[in-house]
Amino acid sequence: MVAAAAWETVMPAQMARTMLGSALVAITLTLLCHLLVLTLSQGEPIAGPVALLSQGRWGDLHSLGLCSFALAHLLLALAMTGRDHGHLWPWAQGTLILCALAIAGTAWQLASAPPQEITSQANLLWLVASLAGTATGLMAPGLARLGRVIAQINFVVLVLWVLLIPAWWWMGPALTGAYERMVGGLYLGWLSAVTVAEFRRST
Repeated sequence: MVAAAAWETVMPAQMARTMLGSALVAITLTLLCHLLVLTLSQGEPIAGPVALLSQGRWGDLHSLGLCSFALAHLLLALAMTGRDHGHLWPWAQGTLILCALAIAGTAWQLASAPPQEITSQANLLWLVASLAGTATGLMAPGLARLGRVIAQINFVVLVLWVLLIPAWWWMGPALTGAYERMVGGLYLGWLSAVTVAEFRRST
């Protein structure tokens, strides 16, 4: 009862549901923008780095997708306010906000960088990946309180996230696009699962 009261005081349930629903829309928009730009620009999904899609004729649309993804993080973090999920929960919220800022900064860097420097600017994606992995770990205890299924999903994602670090050197530059899209797909899936779990909890 105390936890529920705190939830209602800090973040009304209806407002939380609106934010979480908007976050799911933003995640979907991110995926659609990426696939659309990849198709329209006739990009190479296996070897072509994701960063290349932020330049050229359809670059603004790809940047919109990245900013939409950043917004999804921010909305999820705000909707999590007031949850009684342990002492690491606020740190997880803060990390999600840092993720949002890093993704927005990455979108700006990739869009404004000279074409010859675009691959070096893509190193910013490693910062985003590091923050996302940290958020996954910090959220583990809280998600265990939220439900067994989402806790198991989070654990599997965390293990895969760690395993994907050395996989980069094994796959090599020729598979850069495939690697980045595999990481991005896992990232999108994890954020969607957490958002859905939070949405179901707030109803």
